[in-house]
Amino acid sequence: MKKILITFTLLFFGITVAFSQGELPEKSEIYYKDEKSYGVRLNTNGWSFNYRQGTFVNLKQKRLREFEFNTLRHIKETKRFPGESFRRYVYGKTNYCFDIRAGIGRQRRMYRKNDKGSVEIRLITFFGPSLGFLIPIYYEVYENNTTITEKYQPNHQPGTIFDRMPLYYGILETKLNPGLYYKLGISFEHGKYEKQLNAVEVGFTAFAYLRKMEIMAETNNNRFFVSFFINYRIGRVFHGGHHKSRNED
Repeated sequence: MKKILITFTLLFFGITVAFSQGELPEKSEIYYKDEKSYGVRLNTNGWSFNYRQGTFVNLKQKRLREFEFNTLRHIKETKRFPGESFRRYVYGKTNYCFDIRAGIGRQRRMYRKNDKGSVEIRLITFFGPSLGFLIPIYYEVYENNTTITEKYQPNHQPGTIFDRMPLYYGILETKLNPGLYYKLGISFEHGKYEKQLNAVEVGFTAFAYLRKMEIMAETNNNRFFVSFFINYRIGRVFHGGHHKSRNED
């Protein structure tokens, strides 16, 4: 997954830079004040939903605020299918891991569109707090000719685990783990309409927690993570005035 995202980033960046360069005509450019967008992101260690608000500082820069919900997977997770179960489970996994983040950031335009059919390229950065949630996983286990429900134990073997129980079994035992995150990425906006936002983003996120995120038993769990991502965003841009020419850009 990491190699795929890196390759995609390099190819997409190279192609769009080639088509986005060149002299732009001396004409007025509409200035937009605010934007609101939603995104779905695939990370090398999970997936995310996010919401973002942006306010233009000038024609090249925006101030951004974002809110995210993320899942976090351990690198050694391998899903299994019990013989009669409808739920997949990860052998040795002790906790579900989720993360919510609230960050502030900047977006700087690197290349603007030549026309409505071209691509605009922007550099984005974010920084802010995060809060990790660890929810114990309960399993249905076959022991001593009977079936019981309990959290994962080191003596559980794959053949003794019959099913993974729903999330709510451990929700009252949730543990919180605060942290920080930093995100750096490149945005490729390709929408044909001036007031609609359609963009693909690629980049990486580095994040750290106060304590280790205990996802798996009998293996190394970490406090520090780096994740590569690809994100697709849709939204609206709201009109806020005009700037006369690219000399003011």
